[in-house]
Amino acid sequence: MAVSLDRMTDDLQAVTGELRTLMGDLVGRDIDSDGLAGALSQLLAPLADSGVNVEVTVGALDCDARVRSLIHRVAQELVRNAAKHSRARRVTLSVERTTGGTLLRVADDGRGFDPGSLEQLHREGHMGLRLLEQRVRGAGGSLEITSSPGCGTVVQMTLPLTAPPG
Repeated sequence: MAVSLDRMTDDLQAVTGELRTLMGDLVGRDIDSDGLAGALSQLLAPLADSGVNVEVTVGALDCDARVRSLIHRVAQELVRNAAKHSRARRVTLSVERTTGGTLLRVADDGRGFDPGSLEQLHREGHMGLRLLEQRVRGAGGSLEITSSPGCGTVVQMTLPLTAPPG
């Protein structure tokens, strides 16, 4: 039984790796054709179309393609969360170069939540933020969530300018 579980785990990890590669290729095309600012603006377009006031600011960046792809992927999940859960009237997304790295910040003025409830949400199967945090840590970065009920949410991701291989 343990050998079977090990094999299934290995197979699942291989499939997950292949899916990440495919998704990265798709994201890369958006970034290559529209630039990072254009690709990030596209993420917010459905919110703007629904009446949410959106703002995207992308500063001059000198980061590698893997970092740009990760910025896009994390922003995609954060914008999806804001659209699905926040009931925000305003969402801002900014990316800027910092000393030795890159900072992505997504903020909304929505209903917020108690970050202490994240463990319970994870147990209930809501894994999006946990998976993002793991992915960002794997790239040498960090993810910080600031929120409280009724006061909106701010998520900041910091990354080095180059992502480790993997």
